[in-house]
Amino acid sequence: MIVAKHSKACEGWICHSETNKDSLALSCSRARRMKDAKRKGRHSGYGKRKGTREARLPTKVKGNVFKNKCVFDGEHSQVKGEKAREKTLSDQFEAKRAKNKASRERKHARREERLAQGHVDRAPTTAPVSTPTPAPQSAPPKKAKK
Repeated sequence: MIVAKHSKACEGWICHSETNKDSLALSCSRARRMKDAKRKGRHSGYGKRKGTREARLPTKVKGNVFKNKCVFDGEHSQVKGEKAREKTLSDQFEAKRAKNKASRERKHARREERLAQGHVDRAPTTAPVSTPTPAPQSAPPKKAKK
C-alpha cells in the first residue's frame, strides 16, 4: 500500500492479502470460532485458497493419499464394487448352505419314514443264536475320490 501512495507507476495497485483481512477475528473467542469453522471446511472455497494444491481442502479431506478428486472417486467406486462382489459371493454361499441343509433334512426324514414302515436294516442288530455266523467276506476295494 505504501508503494501505491508514492509512485505514479503503481497507481491503483491493491494488495488483496492486506485488504481482505477478517476484521472481526480479533478476539480470542471469535478466532477460536473461525478456526473451528475452518476445521469443518468452511471459508476455504476457490476464492479463499492461497498456496500450493497440497495445502488446499480436497487433499486435506482425502487424508493426503489421493492427488485429486478424480483419483479419489475412482478408488472409491472400485472399493464399492469390491464390497458388492463380496456380498453377492457370500449370499450365494449362504444360499448353497441352506439348500444343502434342506436336502440333508429331507434325506433324514426319508430314512426315518422307511424305518417307521418296517424296512429291515441291512445289518441286523442281533444275530440268531442257533445259526452260526458265516465268515465275513472281504469288501470290494473303494473307488478313489475325484
